[in-house]
Amino acid sequence: MIDMHPVELTGKQWAALPTGDLDGLTIDGFSDVKRILVLAQKALGYLPDDDPLRCPALSQIHLWDTGDDGDLMITVDVPGLRLATELIEIRSFQAANDTPGEPVLRAVLTEILSYRNRILRELVTVVADLGGLVGYADHFGIAPEDLHEDVRDTAGAQAAEVNNAGLEGQLSYLIHHYGLAKTRRLLDERAGGARA
Repeated sequence: MIDMHPVELTGKQWAALPTGDLDGLTIDGFSDVKRILVLAQKALGYLPDDDPLRCPALSQIHLWDTGDDGDLMITVDVPGLRLATELIEIRSFQAANDTPGEPVLRAVLTEILSYRNRILRELVTVVADLGGLVGYADHFGIAPEDLHEDVRDTAGAQAAEVNNAGLEGQLSYLIHHYGLAKTRRLLDERAGGARA
């Protein structure tokens, strides 16, 4: 079951985060954002089920360095799915840099959780909309084969758009649809064919 509830840390959870070595912390790049997420995951994400400080949602969040110094991607794992954000500029995490240390930790972690909540809110909307459209199509006797041509036309146009975006656009698309691991396997398969 997917926990779709928005997550915000409680006062006790914030207090449980280790902040001793964060003096002067600012966000300069991806590794700084990642450091904050990993710190929160270790402190709250992997606690025993019966621990009141446990925040399992943190263990479902992953950050991906896009290779561009200014962007990252957040994914949220839910059973059977890996949901991804659009590319996020690092500078959106740098707003709190005027007050280094714990305020940066709070601002960045709050922003990460807001992206997580937004992704799941969008999933709920899509699932609800899809269910309504399936019922609508059923009501009018529309069968899957009735939509084959529409799907082919749409996929063809999208494929051209993605392919015209170059390697970065193609890889972003594949990661969004297949996840990072499957995309990497696909690249490994292509690389094996290219080496032969």
